[in-house]
Amino acid sequence: MDARNKLWNRLIHISQQVNSPWLVGGDFNCIISTFEKSGGRTPNRMLVNDAWFNHFLLTFVTHLSLAGSDHRPILISITSTDNYSSPLPFRYLNMWAAHPSYSNYIVDLWKGVSHPDPLVQLSLLQIKIAKALRGWSWNTFGNVNATVQKAEDEVKALENGGQLGIEEEKKLLIAQNNLLSVIDYQEKFLKQKATMNIFTDGDRNTRFFHAYIKYKRKCNTIQDIQNANGQWLHNNNDITNDVISTLRHEKAHFMAELNYTAGLKLTDIPTEKEIWNAINSIDNSKSTSPDGFTAEFYKKS
Repeated sequence: MDARNKLWNRLIHISQQVNSPWLVGGDFNCIISTFEKSGGRTPNRMLVNDAWFNHFLLTFVTHLSLAGSDHRPILISITSTDNYSSPLPFRYLNMWAAHPSYSNYIVDLWKGVSHPDPLVQLSLLQIKIAKALRGWSWNTFGNVNATVQKAEDEVKALENGGQLGIEEEKKLLIAQNNLLSVIDYQEKFLKQKATMNIFTDGDRNTRFFHAYIKYKRKCNTIQDIQNANGQWLHNNNDITNDVISTLRHEKAHFMAELNYTAGLKLTDIPTEKEIWNAINSIDNSKSTSPDGFTAEFYKKS
């Protein structure tokens, strides 16, 4: 146990001293859960730091079959993010509603679009608002993390400026209030991107949020799938075509759901109270459809 503690303490020390990307792997003789303790063996594993994921997010580890040893060989695959590049979909950020100018800005955006079909009108409004909010967000918030750093530097510069007179005290107070505001925006931004709902009040562990966001991005990436014939597909186009083909030929799997929903009278026009109750029942950070607008958008806009 002492030797193991020394090893982990040494790794912690190294991780704090090395800022560049690093990866280390092997038999650390430890398990995360009892599930990993299979057949008296502990799995080999790989450890990386934040800098590694910043450069090589799509790093995957495969434990190969046993061959002449009681340890499984480890295969590390580093996939270029270029293979997964695509236009970023619109995502409404709840921090926008906290800005003083948001309410007046969004009111004007709801105007100027009309269509006899209300669903089409809503869709056209969503397209218009999404495009406008992208530009407004960048002009108003910019890079959230960089804005926080800039505000912190401004406060430090004023605090280290020596003797403060009345005017300097006013400037420092304004800078501190601005820092608190941008920190609040950053917290809302990171919490939503991390898609986490439970936090300790006052928690501002941004490093944790960044790490969790990277973890979620990695988990949301499909590296390979096994098709109906047992063949593993690794190419993005092959995966896409197989999914489309499967859905086209498996309509029978959805018949039970179709029969159930047919009896729910979903074509009946809901009352305003029913609509409002449905919206309020949704978590603020959740989207009801792929359009990217969260429930908070409809509650506050």
